[in-house]
This record gives sequence, structure tokens and C-alpha cells, in this order.
Amino acid sequence: MPVAKGNEGPEQHAATLRAFVAAAGAAGAMLVLDLGPEAPPLLVDVAAGEAASGEPTPGPIPHVHPLAPPDVDAERAELTAPMGAIAMAARAVRELAGGYPGRSVLTVQWATTDADAPLTIAARGGEPLVIALGEQPFPLPEGWPPA
Repeated sequence: MPVAKGNEGPEQHAATLRAFVAAAGAAGAMLVLDLGPEAPPLLVDVAAGEAASGEPTPGPIPHVHPLAPPDVDAERAELTAPMGAIAMAARAVRELAGGYPGRSVLTVQWATTDADAPLTIAARGGEPLVIALGEQPFPLPEGWPPA
């Protein structure tokens, strides 16, 4: 996947995130884009179903399938989904995040069977992923999921 450029405008980043959210069946995504040491980061936040008239063509997104709402038991920190579904979503988030420069961070959120415990996957290029159920983060081991 081509590397995203920090000089692309917020509308271009929003269009790409909206395309990813739609393809992944996600509720929304947020990108904190590192614009370099001389500029403040750019925040791009999109929700499912948003559309902007005259929006630019989205940039490339990784291959991803819609993730149906996983079953969640937040008290036990258990997540149940079809085999490989979470790993596939995590791989796609990591791949998309890896296209952004520097210390940029991408988070993507999906609905679960517990409205108070959405599933969030956070990624920054070159670092392990973090999954959260509601407010509870779970740092993942380096290299998970395998490519």
C-alpha cells in the first residue's frame, strides 16, 4: 500500500478513513496525523455513514471484510467472534496505520453486543497493536497478528 503523505489535506484523509470504516463495518475511526516536529498534529475523526459532498477520491485501503459485532463479556474481558475475524481487522488497521508518517496513530472502533464496551483497535507504525474493550486496554504482543 502506498505511504500516505502528511501534506494531503484533511478531506483526503477523511475520505480514506470513511472508505475503510465502510469496508470494515466499523463504527468510526480517528487519525492523529504526525505532520512533523514543526507542526501540530492533525486530528481526523469520522463516523460510519458520514458522507461529504464533493469529497475527494479515497486513498488506497487494505483488504478487509466487515466485522459483525463480536460477543463481549466486559467483566471477564472476553471477546467472541468468528475465527480469524479480529486478527483480520487488526492486520488491516495496522497496515493502514503503517502508511502514515512518524508517530501518527490510527484507532478504529466497532460495535459489540455490549453497547458500553465497543471494540477499539489502535495502531502506530512499527509498534504493537492495542485492543480495548470499552475503557479497558489490552496491549498485544509484538508481531500479533502475524502477517
